[in-house]
Amino acid sequence: MNFTNSRGLLRFFIPVLLLLGANACDFLFEFEQTEPTVIELIGADNCQALTNDVILTVNCDVKWTASMDGVSWARIESQTSTSRTEGLIVLSIDPNRGTADRYCTVVLTAGSLSISKTITQFGISKYFNPGEITLTGMEESILSFESPDNWVVSVGEGEEWIKLQNAQGEAGLANVLVSAIDANENVGSRSGMLNVNIGNEAFTIPVVQGQKDVVLADGASASFDYKGGDLSIATHSNINYKIEISDRWIKHVSTKALNDATELFSVERNSDVNPRTATILFTGIENPDVCVSVTVNQEGINPLLQNRLPGLYGLGGQTYTFGQQGWNLSSRVQNANGSFEYRIMNRSSLSVISITGIDPEAADGSTLAIRVEGKQKADTFFSQSYSASVLGSDEELIWLVVNSSVLLVIQK
Repeated sequence: MNFTNSRGLLRFFIPVLLLLGANACDFLFEFEQTEPTVIELIGADNCQALTNDVILTVNCDVKWTASMDGVSWARIESQTSTSRTEGLIVLSIDPNRGTADRYCTVVLTAGSLSISKTITQFGISKYFNPGEITLTGMEESILSFESPDNWVVSVGEGEEWIKLQNAQGEAGLANVLVSAIDANENVGSRSGMLNVNIGNEAFTIPVVQGQKDVVLADGASASFDYKGGDLSIATHSNINYKIEISDRWIKHVSTKALNDATELFSVERNSDVNPRTATILFTGIENPDVCVSVTVNQEGINPLLQNRLPGLYGLGGQTYTFGQQGWNLSSRVQNANGSFEYRIMNRSSLSVISITGIDPEAADGSTLAIRVEGKQKADTFFSQSYSASVLGSDEELIWLVVNSSVLLVIQK
């Protein structure tokens, strides 16, 4: 061995080792791991309408980053690593003032791997129990909610017939007693509104009181000369009634006059593909032989409308994919000019399809001119205009058929 050369090498490495410090050996002989052996995103899958933040725990043994699907009402407030294998993601959540649930997705990326978690924020109708108060007579009803801050409940302007007890309090469980000052002797129900203020947030709760059983007559008295005459009394009632007379000199002249009325019915949504039939029968109380029937027919639902998961599909029912998994994450984004665009995201490829020109209130069977752009990060990989037909819609979703081959299920 050439000791002269060895001494030369030592003269070179010793200063370098001194500069690098105690971890010099790790620096020289170990390489940083970039691909994870474990990657998990742990936390709740849902939150209430007034939730301010959601905390997710990260279990990952390499460096990681977190991102979201671009919704405007939720954002990543912070993301920190508490140790080599653990970390936290804090989401800031805006209050959900709508009645429908809404969804956001957090994507965790480490090395070449990505996983995601979809979080549902419940609509405000699930926060207040009940979402609408129905009063019967003068009986009390209870409005309950879990308040994160000081709160006050008040009666809407001009609706003094509503009475409240326990109408304010601090953070915690709230139980407000709601009742009416009288039994409502009007013909027909009456409605009002409660104003609920929680911290800086304001909400309204509908209140409906059903009508009391009544029979009303126009005019409290009638006068005749000795000759007598005919007496006509208009009545208003919500029940069937009979007539009794206190003396014989007054007679009830029975007539066959028709009592005009409007009966209201509600036909529920048919969620089955099979059609159905029902009959409504009107029968006289005193004479059951007098009756008339109305037959109601309802078509079955289009099978495509049974798919309620937002996303992009083929008309054959299979998932229409561009990557390893389907495009089944939907969100609405408001642009700077006030217009809206709808986005569908692919869980696996972090790609987004942006759609403009959708009218969420469009009637079934109408045609929309939409613009579709495919984006992956900052790159646009396709952009084209299409004619889309509205297959159906409800309070939460709209179904569009594009080019007779693709089904779009969009969350409003």
